[in-house]
Amino acid sequence: MTDKMTIKLLAIFICIPILILAFAGCNNKENQSSPDTEGTTAVSETRDTDNESGAPSEGEPSDGSPSGTDPSSTQKADDTKKATTTTKTPATTAPPPNLNGRTITYAANWNEPTNDARYMQRKQWLEKNLNCKIKHYPLLDDASRDNLTNSILAGKPIADFFTEGPRVYNYVSKGMLYPISDLKCINIKDSKWNSLIRDYSTINGKTYGIYWKQNVFRNVLLYNKSLIKGEDDLYKLQKAGKLTWDKLFEIADKVAKAQSNVKDFAAISGTMDINDFTNVFIAANNGRMATRGKGLDFTYTYDSKNTRRALEEVQKWVKAGLLLDVSGKSYLYAHSQFYKGKVGMMPCDNWQMSEIFAKAKFKVGAVLFPKGPDAKYDLVDQNGQEFYMIPATVSKPEEIGQFINAMADYDIKNDPSWKEIWGDMCDDDPEIMDTFTKYLSMIDEGKYFLDYRDVIQGSIYDNGVYGMLAQVARSSLTPQAFLESIKPVAESNIAELSGKKK
Repeated sequence: MTDKMTIKLLAIFICIPILILAFAGCNNKENQSSPDTEGTTAVSETRDTDNESGAPSEGEPSDGSPSGTDPSSTQKADDTKKATTTTKTPATTAPPPNLNGRTITYAANWNEPTNDARYMQRKQWLEKNLNCKIKHYPLLDDASRDNLTNSILAGKPIADFFTEGPRVYNYVSKGMLYPISDLKCINIKDSKWNSLIRDYSTINGKTYGIYWKQNVFRNVLLYNKSLIKGEDDLYKLQKAGKLTWDKLFEIADKVAKAQSNVKDFAAISGTMDINDFTNVFIAANNGRMATRGKGLDFTYTYDSKNTRRALEEVQKWVKAGLLLDVSGKSYLYAHSQFYKGKVGMMPCDNWQMSEIFAKAKFKVGAVLFPKGPDAKYDLVDQNGQEFYMIPATVSKPEEIGQFINAMADYDIKNDPSWKEIWGDMCDDDPEIMDTFTKYLSMIDEGKYFLDYRDVIQGSIYDNGVYGMLAQVARSSLTPQAFLESIKPVAESNIAELSGKKK
């Protein structure tokens, strides 16, 4: 087994994109003055099943799986093999190219992790073997991101490739990206590439995003096994097919009453705030804000039975006083309260889980967030993915493709498997590892949740979406009033993406 400290550092580094999303969301939250503007950071959505115009969009199968994925045709292979083959066994590799001393500039939403030994080892290997120099360009604020965008549009990109996610559609609508599927040096269908990201970033037959890492864990429900045990143990209930929303509420209510004498105790928390809590229920009940065809033709689908039921469920939890109050607290507060034993259960992302496993003094359990009454599957949330994109105006794009390919081959050969990383993090707890294996297997089977909320909801801190969602959770706004209010916002953004907005 790999050295624990090295593995933990690597796990945290792998989770940087998710952590950066948290920073971005919380920095915006801290600028809100109204208590009802606690809001959405966990962007988690799925297909709705009660949309009156409800046929799936072109290019999307009717079972709710992502375009190009047919769960019924998936062979029932060994779960462990499924969870590892997509990240550890490339079908092809290429010899390192000679980039003739070229400087490769990479832009990302974080500072260069120069204190990370594995990162520096990879950088030095690439510079030596590819005959190049690597420069990191941090995208830490609006000014730096605008600088990147403007440089691409001006034909002089300040970065040769960059990390992003949902904005791929905005970039394509402006002609800013080079199709990675047009590169001769990369076979986009090679098994080493993440197929989820390939499907997400394929627009009108061209693929614009690429990445090779294993999929991230998002909104996994962790719980305190010293408080939730016996017949209420969530893992045992889920294995038996008995973990429903009603059962989860019953257990949360029981835990809250049992801990009523503990100061600041809460039965449950959202990933970071009340809107995260709301969004995880919407996702778990397949409440998608939009569907997408093959191009930039999005359809608003949020006003559905799926979304309304989820919002009503959240109101029930909040009225019962079960949710942690994070008003005025930082994005670190919720999960820190959990590892201190002050929260019974909470959905968590990679970066939170790694810290919880390291700091909790009690036994931690992990299950998939249970599906709602209108959903087919327990929640496997794959929103918030980030991946590599190449500017349309970059010089010699084939060389950039060769660089990305070499970087992928290096990581696939040298990085520990997800089992090594997370096994060390949770001390190889068999129940947690079983939950993680199930999570990754469901991705391979196309049973994951992916929506386009980030794409079409717009600037949520300016257009009211952020504040309204919190108001719904607190019952000061009805679910239907909320859905009707955000519909014109979403449809306006959809029209702009498609080029139909006047």
